[in-house]
Amino acid sequence: MISIVFDLDGTLADTSRDMLKAANLCFEEMGYSDVLSEEMHRGTALHGGRAMLTKGLTLLKKPDLSNVVSEYYPKFLKHYRENLYKKTVFYDGAIACVEKMAGQGWNVGICTNKPEDLAKSLLSKMSAQNHFKAIVGADTLSVRKPDPAPFF
Repeated sequence: MISIVFDLDGTLADTSRDMLKAANLCFEEMGYSDVLSEEMHRGTALHGGRAMLTKGLTLLKKPDLSNVVSEYYPKFLKHYRENLYKKTVFYDGAIACVEKMAGQGWNVGICTNKPEDLAKSLLSKMSAQNHFKAIVGADTLSVRKPDPAPFF
């Protein structure tokens, strides 16, 4: 049987707006507002929460990035969980393509560096969880992408 594995963020769905919102809520807690913008930092969002926090702190010229990122990453996940599906959309044709592949007998899966529970929750909120035979997140295994193990 043929199988195909997709990434989620930036491949099947544009999740950047909700992720940027979560990062900016962290910056609000630090006393700053809207450090990251949709226009300039959507690409950074594709690299995840830690990358967005690091980018924002760099823009703010804040030292000791690793400690602050470590402190705020759990807060980022909380904010993201609360704003998971406010502005996220599938790219045009993405789900139609997945449905066609599944309809032809393909096993379709997702491998993402988003925590597994957030990926599953997002797909559920978007009524798409049944299209995928497997969902592997950043915390499903002891390794994550780009390690090849999650794909197997």
